[in-house]
Amino acid sequence: MDTFRVVVDYSKTVAELLEGGDYDWTDDDVIGRNVLLTGSGIVEQDFILYHLNYVASTKEVLIALDRCGLRPATNHELLSFGIAYPGFQEEFPIIQLGTILVAIGGGLYVSLLGLDPWTGARFAAVRHPYDYSERWSAICRFLAVRKK
Repeated sequence: MDTFRVVVDYSKTVAELLEGGDYDWTDDDVIGRNVLLTGSGIVEQDFILYHLNYVASTKEVLIALDRCGLRPATNHELLSFGIAYPGFQEEFPIIQLGTILVAIGGGLYVSLLGLDPWTGARFAAVRHPYDYSERWSAICRFLAVRKK
């Protein structure tokens, strides 16, 4: 599996990371109210874009990551990855499953980076409820990190 090195600065706010990603638009819920950071300081991290290549539920993705010795990336890590490698989201959606975001209405979501196929706009958004019955498209990539 190819790895991609990214500097993750946990002192940056999510708003700063969104600005650094230079997205054409973002969902307000990507800010992630009530989200606790899982890291601190400035860390160089190697990431993997995990691709199942078939339609899968969140539960199936998490099981596959675990079997490969991987953990899902967090919201902070996803946004840092988006700054370092902005072109990938133009090829396929990139999802983080490591941080649960609480939406304004109280729903639980995960964030993703993608490209609007009609406008060509790059975005950071919440699109899918974090629900084990949710099915993810076969084109999706899941940002992951090797477990230590």
